[in-house]
Amino acid sequence: MKLTDSNINIEQLLSKRVIDMTGQELVDLISSAVQQATLRDDMPEHKEKRILHGKKEIASALTVSTSTISRWLDNGTIHAPAVIRADRVLLFDYDLVLEQLQASEGLRWQSKQNGKNSLKANRHIGLTA
Repeated sequence: MKLTDSNINIEQLLSKRVIDMTGQELVDLISSAVQQATLRDDMPEHKEKRILHGKKEIASALTVSTSTISRWLDNGTIHAPAVIRADRVLLFDYDLVLEQLQASEGLRWQSKQNGKNSLKANRHIGLTA
C-alpha cells in the first residue's frame, strides 16, 4: 500500500505507535515526510560552500593581486572563520570572504560590465552618497 497518495492512511499511521508498524508502513511514513519536506517553499536552499586553496586562487576569484590578499590577512580585513590555516595551506571560504570584505570599511563590491566582479576602494573625500 502506497501512502504518499493518501493523506488518510498517513494520518492513521501517525496515530499508530512505531513499534506496532510494519517495516513497509514505517518506510512509507518516512518517505512521505521526506517528500513533504522537499516540497516546502519556506525551506532555505542548501548552498554548497566554495572553498579556495591558497592566496592565488582567492586572488584570482576576487580579481586582485596576491599581495592584496596578504595585506588583508595581515591587517585583519579577512580573518577566521573565512580563512582556515591547514598546515602550510590557507583555505578560503569564498562567500565568507566576500561578506568580510563588504563589511570592511572603505571597500565595496562592484560588478563589471563583462560579468566579472572586482573590489573597488571607496575614497571618502567629504561627499555623501
